[in-house]
Amino acid sequence: MISTSLSSFLVSAKAATYAAEKPVTFEPAFPGSHEFRFAKDNLHYRDIYYGSLHFAGQEIVEDESRAMWSMVYSGGILSNSTNPDNKNRDGNATEIYRFLKLALRKVSSDAPYRGPASFEAGEYRYTNRYIGDISDFSGEETIYAGSLPVYHLHYSGGSLQ
Repeated sequence: MISTSLSSFLVSAKAATYAAEKPVTFEPAFPGSHEFRFAKDNLHYRDIYYGSLHFAGQEIVEDESRAMWSMVYSGGILSNSTNPDNKNRDGNATEIYRFLKLALRKVSSDAPYRGPASFEAGEYRYTNRYIGDISDFSGEETIYAGSLPVYHLHYSGGSLQ
């Protein structure tokens, strides 16, 4: 059974890894991937993803004997009708991902998947909609610059049996 201690652990793990101001990366287990790890007591968290402007990855929580929880995700920077050739997409990505990390630091133990339901700073607005609970969930997050969506991600996961 998934407990509140797992929720609290996920909040700590996420704040200490990708969302951290200065995250510690590890030598990736798979060539071309990016990897973050966190451990506390008998729980171990690993986040492995591929890509940059568009990316896909998986988070896993293991206790000392087995994988017990996982989340998969895929998304990234959007091209849009005002920027059909993706000009300056790379430059905007740095700013968008900086904002994303701010939002992800606000993850709560009530829904320890991505960020809060909503968050705003400067010109950016983050939204996160999900269904389910920590044992079986799916959702999506979007970042807007003004009224224009500039980033979108889908995620899903839950307990492993």
